[in-house]
Amino acid sequence: MKNSFRNIYAAAAEVVGMLLNIKKLKCQSNERLLEQLSFILKWHSSQPIQDTYVTCIYSLQKHYPEIVDKTIMNKLIFSLKKLYGDFKIECLEAMIANITEFDFAYLELKAAGILDILIHKDFSIRSVALRLLHKLLPKLTHEQLFEIAQILSVDGPNECQYWTLEIYKWMYDYITQKITNELDISLKSISEKFYHQVREQLLQLLSSKNEFIRVNCRNFWCDPKRLSISSNHRLIALVDQLYSIKN
Repeated sequence: MKNSFRNIYAAAAEVVGMLLNIKKLKCQSNERLLEQLSFILKWHSSQPIQDTYVTCIYSLQKHYPEIVDKTIMNKLIFSLKKLYGDFKIECLEAMIANITEFDFAYLELKAAGILDILIHKDFSIRSVALRLLHKLLPKLTHEQLFEIAQILSVDGPNECQYWTLEIYKWMYDYITQKITNELDISLKSISEKFYHQVREQLLQLLSSKNEFIRVNCRNFWCDPKRLSISSNHRLIALVDQLYSIKN
C-alpha cells in the first residue's frame, strides 16, 4: 500500500479490505491487521497531497466500510475542497456507507462545500454527491431540507436526474405529512414554500427526456396514497397536485 503507483496501492488496499471482511465474517480478530493498517494510513495522511490517502480509504471501504470511523470521516470531509476529478468522487463515495452514523455530518459537509457540489458542472461528481445526500435525508432538519430543495437542479444526465427525483420524492412525502401535522404557525410559511418548490420540480421531471425518469415520476404521482381511487376525489387531487403555477 506504500507503492507509488495508484493502480497498485489501490488494489492492495482493496485486498486488505477483503481480508478484514473475511476475518469479520469468520469472527476472527482484526486487531493486529488494523494496527498495521493504521500505521500505513497515518503515513499516507502525513503526505502533502491527500490523493493516495483518499484512494486507499475508498478501496478499503468497498469491502470493509467499518474502516471509515469518525477520525477518517473528518479527514475525508476536510480534504473534500482540495480534491478534484476522480479523487473527489472517491472521497464522496467513501463517505456514503457510514455517513448517517455521525452527528452534525450535514453541517460539516456544508462547510466543505457540498451545496456547491450538488450543482457541480461535472455530472459524475454531482451524481455521487446526490447519492450521499439521499442517504442523509432522514437525519436533516426541516430548514436544512428546505435549503437543499431550493438548490437542486433537475437537469443533467440520467443518473443525476434519477437521484434528484428520489430526493424530491422523499421530500414530497415528508413535507405533505409535515403540513398536515403542522402545529407551529411560525413554520407554516416555510412549509408552504417548501411544498410548492418540491412539487414544481417533480412536475418538471414528468417531462424528462428519459423515459425511465418519466415513468418513475408518473408512478409516484399515481400511487393510491396520492391519488384516490374514487373518481371525484381523484379529479380534485389531479387538479390540486399536477397544476403548475409556472405554466
